[in-house]
Amino acid sequence: MARLAGPLFQSFRQAKAHQQAGRLDEAVRLYRHILATEPHHAESLHALGLIALQARRFDLALEPLRRAVAIDPAPAAYHLTLATALDSTGRPDDAIEQYRAAATRDPKDIAALQHLGVALARRGRLAEAEPCFREISLRRPSQADAHANLGNALLGLGRLDEAETALREAVRLSPRSAGALADLAGALHGLGRLDAAAAAAQDAVRLDAQLPAAHHVLGNIRAAQGRMSDAANHYGEALRLDPAAVTTEHNLGNALSGFGRIEEADRCYRRALQAEPGFALAHSSLLLNLNYLPDRSADLLAAEHRRWDELHGRTIRSARHDNDRSADRPLRVGYVSGDFRQHPVGQFFEPLLDRHDRTQIESFCYAKVGRPDELTSRLQARADHWISISALDEAAAAERIRADRIDLLIDLAGHTNGGQMLLFARRPAPVQISWLGYPHWTGLDAIDYRLSDRIADPPDQGATERIEYLDGGFLCYRPPLDAAAVTPPPARSKGRVTFGSFNNLAKLNDGILARWAAILHAVPDSSLLLKAKPLVELPVQDRYRSIFARLGIGPERLDLRAATLSPVDHLALYGEIDIALDPEPYNGTTTSCEALWMGVPVITLAGTRHASRVGASLLTDLHLTELIAADADAYVGLAAALALDIDRLEELRAGMRARMRASSLMDAERFARSMEAAYRRIWRRHCGEAAQ
Repeated sequence: MARLAGPLFQSFRQAKAHQQAGRLDEAVRLYRHILATEPHHAESLHALGLIALQARRFDLALEPLRRAVAIDPAPAAYHLTLATALDSTGRPDDAIEQYRAAATRDPKDIAALQHLGVALARRGRLAEAEPCFREISLRRPSQADAHANLGNALLGLGRLDEAETALREAVRLSPRSAGALADLAGALHGLGRLDAAAAAAQDAVRLDAQLPAAHHVLGNIRAAQGRMSDAANHYGEALRLDPAAVTTEHNLGNALSGFGRIEEADRCYRRALQAEPGFALAHSSLLLNLNYLPDRSADLLAAEHRRWDELHGRTIRSARHDNDRSADRPLRVGYVSGDFRQHPVGQFFEPLLDRHDRTQIESFCYAKVGRPDELTSRLQARADHWISISALDEAAAAERIRADRIDLLIDLAGHTNGGQMLLFARRPAPVQISWLGYPHWTGLDAIDYRLSDRIADPPDQGATERIEYLDGGFLCYRPPLDAAAVTPPPARSKGRVTFGSFNNLAKLNDGILARWAAILHAVPDSSLLLKAKPLVELPVQDRYRSIFARLGIGPERLDLRAATLSPVDHLALYGEIDIALDPEPYNGTTTSCEALWMGVPVITLAGTRHASRVGASLLTDLHLTELIAADADAYVGLAAALALDIDRLEELRAGMRARMRASSLMDAERFARSMEAAYRRIWRRHCGEAAQ
């Protein structure tokens, strides 16, 4: 590094004085004068870069700062200033390396460590950020922000108990910090302690009603409690305070969809994507919501799904695979899901995992489960390998799967909440398959197959994935052991028929509600029982009473119930309905199986795409095709005719469990062999294609 002497040294001292006094033009002139004679004077180069940063001329700052670091890499300050310039010009990964260099060269510099942690966290590299924040919290134990940053990193890593501890310390140190309380509420939400989370979030709102994060986290908690209307109100307030918050716009869409306002939800997702076209999660939510909308064409759904891949998927493909291509060897099969828990996906997956032929299939479960439960434990015990990917981003999870040399990777979520489409887009396995969790093909070039049956997915539907048809239905149902006994149809004792639906409210579009009203008109004195979690709120109840009132159905014919406290109580409630009405175009799946197990016949309308044909698939398995309607008028007619035939209702109810036990729907052994045969056909096809 050049050292200055004589007049140049005096010029440097004068330049520094000008800089400190804010006479920046004079300082710049002198620094350039020095560099004209001594072009390797790192201090002058650094000073020029610093002045450019202060003037927000970030691009101008980069060249002198890079030269300063190259000439004299020892000073931590040089790396820190260069990192700031790189961060400000959209080069976050380069900035991280410079922050790291600054922290390494001066381990006592808390600022460098803080900048490094924040930059890593912003890039989602939480496993690297966490030690930075932990070190700061140890060195500055009385600094609330240090504990808050640590807590948020731990929260993102899924280490919820540790996150709560750190965030409680932040609140203790700064009890009137609305931000710290909002962060703590987020941790408690993640732990499932919703009442405590709501109390902390409400305290945050009371302390600072203008803090968007406080309303946002309270919206998240209310949504988890099923109070979707209240959630939407808080998201709306957060958006009023911060209109550019695309995550809040996305979550508002989820809340609106959650209590049936699906058209408004669609607009939220589109606004979020317009503001941030790369927001893959919002795009997936848009796609899921499209499945609920009855008037969206198959071509529109197809185009939107393909567009997801064009925007988010095709740019992140990874390298080829070198798996052993022996066609008949045992297969390494990976299953990816966030729903390996008490959830419909987990429930339908368990019979398959239980009955896998372990001489032919080596199972790997890649679990992104936030709150494991008893079903999680059962699945973990049955899997050959259980790998938690909760703390991994999609790229890291894909690398883990690639390292495990998986042959067939099965997606169980698609574009639903918690889906891993960005993982599958990286193609960590040579063959990738969609099954069970999503009611449409995904649109990803990286997903090769979709497992289904010929009723749910008739041929020639234009799917992006090749449909591999299973022998029998595409589902296997295992009822809970503690389900109540089947009771006689309530119409026999009440003297009137009760129709019912326990489906989520997003499925109850205006068209299906109009058909249900027509059924009620066709069956005098009949009533409709709706059960869904968001019905806990009076505004949501009022919404449905108002809709039915416009359709000529008075409130006395509606029975609106919120979610029951236990699965046992939930199933017992089917004893209060005579006939279950399947929504359309997004049929029930678990709800239909549960209704049938409790003896309740299901009336369904077979539509034109998978989501609207699941009911037909289930009833075909049970040889109850007389309950499948071909059009809207037939749907109303079938429901009305069955309601007027109490003897037939009683006969169906009494024999339904025996019918189900005898069907392919509950034959787990048959189903596992059917799935394994499909896997083998697909693998042999892959080996043959690869050999060509």
